[in-house]
Parts: sequence; structure tokens; C-alpha cells
Amino acid sequence: MICYLVVLLRRFVAVGFMVCLGSSIQAQQRLTLDDIFDPGRRVDFDGSPPEGLEWIDDGYYLQKDDPSMTSSGAMKIHAISGRKEPLFDVSAMETAIAGVQGVGTRDARDLARSQQHVMNGDRTAVVFDFDNDLYHYQFSNSRVVRLTRSSDPEEEVSFSPDGKLVAFVRAHNLYITDVDSGGERALTTDGSTVVRNGILDWVYQEEIYGRGNFRGYWWSPNSAHIAFLQLDNSKVPDYTIVDHIAYHPDVEVWSYPKAGDPNPEVRLGIISSAGGEVTWVDFKAYATSELLIVNVEWTPDNESVVFQVQNREQTWLDLNLANARSGRVNTVLRETTKAWVNSHGPPIWLEDGSFLWFSERSGWKHLYHYRIDGALIAQITEGEWEVRELHGVDEQSGWIYWSGTERSHIGSDVYRVRLDGSNLTRLSERPGTHQIKFS
Repeated sequence: MICYLVVLLRRFVAVGFMVCLGSSIQAQQRLTLDDIFDPGRRVDFDGSPPEGLEWIDDGYYLQKDDPSMTSSGAMKIHAISGRKEPLFDVSAMETAIAGVQGVGTRDARDLARSQQHVMNGDRTAVVFDFDNDLYHYQFSNSRVVRLTRSSDPEEEVSFSPDGKLVAFVRAHNLYITDVDSGGERALTTDGSTVVRNGILDWVYQEEIYGRGNFRGYWWSPNSAHIAFLQLDNSKVPDYTIVDHIAYHPDVEVWSYPKAGDPNPEVRLGIISSAGGEVTWVDFKAYATSELLIVNVEWTPDNESVVFQVQNREQTWLDLNLANARSGRVNTVLRETTKAWVNSHGPPIWLEDGSFLWFSERSGWKHLYHYRIDGALIAQITEGEWEVRELHGVDEQSGWIYWSGTERSHIGSDVYRVRLDGSNLTRLSERPGTHQIKFS
């Protein structure tokens, strides 16, 4: 009853506000339906910031869900002037796709305007899926190249950092294809219904890497190698569920461990993007533990895979480096706690080879500065508050930019601090919660 009265009161207040607002607007200017509903011309009355922003070079940002993009695709917007221009020519893309065998006029129109394509790092090309096959489209010359020819779907598609290769998973195996020729090659061949290469199972996507994130492979910065997880679910019990989303419910069976059941057995492999033998990371030091590999990245010099390992109870976490050629492991540091250790993402590497690291060892999440050999250089932030997000490091000026709760535990402000921990400065002056997105 109390909740109902609150909702009712809010409705009366809202109605009263709209009546007053309507009277005021009528005295000045009459609203049209276009002002309220037209996707391209409607007025943003609530002042909400635009969503889906992605910073690109030269002071521009990309907005994929701009209301005016219905006929022009993603928009490239100059941050200072607000000047907009299409990122690519949608009409040219539609014409090129329509020339592909088997693609109809309506399919070409929809594909050219889809926001589901995978874009390369330079934002000069996309990969799109049609009828369970992948195609590469280059903006500059409107060229379409068919990359795959298989009835099986391709999953977790990504460009290599240099934009020359595309990786994907098909039938639980990891594949590579060249964007110019379209020739594909399998990097793994032992995938099955229980062995998954480069794609996560239920446990790893739901509980470790985040719901909906099934990608289990990582490119080296120079595009020469890929690190990937192999998950063996052969010992994990099956769990039957009913899919009620379909009009006629269907039955699904997942590998799902209940408390005390075996988790999937995990291995970390490294393979050349040209193919060849897999180098398996050496886990002999963890032979007696039921491992969780909770984070994987590469060092900037391409020499090592950076990965974090925890026990099943998550009472400790190791930060490790694995040599990309031998698979030999060096443990840099270990975090421990009587409760559990959160994984806060990969190290933030600096130009001198040292790195920044998040830790909750004091009871609060703070930033620490380490050498690559695990020697602590300095604790950068401290106090009974937390650093929530690191936005970036300006090494030339010696500043670290981050958001945290130093002023208020229920708010969030943006700060900067020197690399040695001095000159902590709050940059957001007004009280409240601030959302920050640096270029």
C-alpha cells in the first residue's frame, strides 16, 4: 500500500508538472509531433548525455546510435564543434553487398545499416555475417571479400590489431582468415562438444569473465600470436533446463557444476597466427590446485602472456608471466585474503616496463606501482576510500587520472595524482556522482 501511494503521488506530481510546462510552452512555442518523436529532429528534453560514444582520433568520437544515423550509418562527430559526418558511405556499401551472390536487395539494405558488424581498429573496414558466413568490407574501395564457406556458424569474431587477419571460433575450434584473400586455416583441431578452444563455457563466462562474454582468446599486440583458453568439460555434470523463450519451449543441456562438482579443466595455450604447434603454458607449480584462470593479456613487447590464477575458493591470486615461446612461467606477485580476492583486470603497463596494479589488501581498493620483477615501488593512493576506475596515465606530465570515493562513499569524483602518490587533486568540483569518459 505504501509503495502504491508513493507511485500515485509521483503520478500526480508529474501530471501537475506537465500541465504547468504545457502552459508555459504554449505561451512561447507550440510543440509538434516531430519535436517529441522524430528520430532525427526530436528535442532532448531530459538532457540525457548521448549513449554509445567511442573516442577516435583527431578530436572526434563515434556515435553508433545517433538518432540521425537511420540513413547514414555511424556518425563521426567533432567533439568541439559538434560537426557530424558519416563514418562511411552507406549507399556504396549497400550497392557492393547487393552484388554478392545470394544477397537480396532487402538483405543488402539491412546489412549496410546494421550496428552488429565487427569493425577493425582503424575504423576503415568491417566484417559482417550473412547466412552463417563472414564477409569483409573495405570502406575506401567498397570491396567485399567472402572470408568463409561453411554451414556452421562463426562465433566470437575479431580483427587482429593490424587489421590484416580475422579470428573466430567454429565448432569449438579457433580459426584465422586473411582479409585480402579470404583463405582460412584452423589453429586448433581437437574441439568437440566437451573440449572448447578459444570460447568460454557457462562457468567461465557467467562467473569469471562476465555474463555474455564468451571470447576466450587474446591477440598479441603485433598480431603474430594468439593466447587462448582450452576448457575440458568432460568431468562436469550436465544440467537440463527448459528454454521458455521460444513459443514452443525447448530443452537445453549445459555443463554446469553445482557446489562440490568438478569445474572444467583449463589450459592456456599460445599459437602463432600463421599456424603450427600450440605452446602450452607450464602449470606444474599448480598441480595440486583446482585452477581458475581469471584474466589473460599480453605484455606490450609481445614477449609474454600475462595471466592471473586463483584457487577455486579465490582466497589467493597470482599474477604470472608466461614466455610466449617456451611457456615457462614466472610468478610476479601473489594477493591473499581470509575472505576472497577480486580480480581487477590486467596490469597497466608503463613505458619503463613497470606497471600499476589494483589491490584491496588494505581493505580498500587502491593503486600500487610495481617493477616487472614484483618489487613494490610505491603505494600511490591510500585511505579509507577506494579507487573505482583508472582512466589513463599521462606519463610525460607524470599524472594518473582516476575515479574514486575520497570525497563521498556514495558518490564518484574524478581525480589525478602524481606517479609517486603526491599532489592528489579532485577535478570534479560539484558534489554528486560523476561519469567520466576520457578521449
